[in-house]
Amino acid sequence: MEIITYSNKDTQRLGMLLGKRAFPSMIIALSGEVGAGKTEFAKGFTVGANSDVATSPTFAIMNVYQGEKIPVYHFDFYRCGGEYEEFEEYIFGEGASLIEWSEYLDLPKDILSINIEKLDNNSRKFICTAGNKVYEDILKEVFREFTGG
Repeated sequence: MEIITYSNKDTQRLGMLLGKRAFPSMIIALSGEVGAGKTEFAKGFTVGANSDVATSPTFAIMNVYQGEKIPVYHFDFYRCGGEYEEFEEYIFGEGASLIEWSEYLDLPKDILSINIEKLDNNSRKFICTAGNKVYEDILKEVFREFTGG
């Protein structure tokens, strides 16, 4: 499924709509070049999940945001060389995980993968791949709500 956003506000709104549907052990693998909008998406997601607003975890590797219902774990694996074993209890635990630079990891297939392409200074293309029926249903709901259809 593809979704186009035309501003940071749109990108955050898309993240918020997904964040409203966050559940324990939810894994969203985010990929895209520097400046593609991964952190803007994460800001919206955390708002939707009723938690603190996200900041880039570039230097911390992981930020934890306490949501009303569940925590949100926000990862940046850019400099980790594909190693994430020490974070498995979080990724597969009680919270929802947003994983930036997921292309460096060998993650399971039954997750939600989102590749973000920068179309111009403001527009982004989100290519969303559902790894199972749960994510497929969530994507359909989000697409309908996002597009008003």
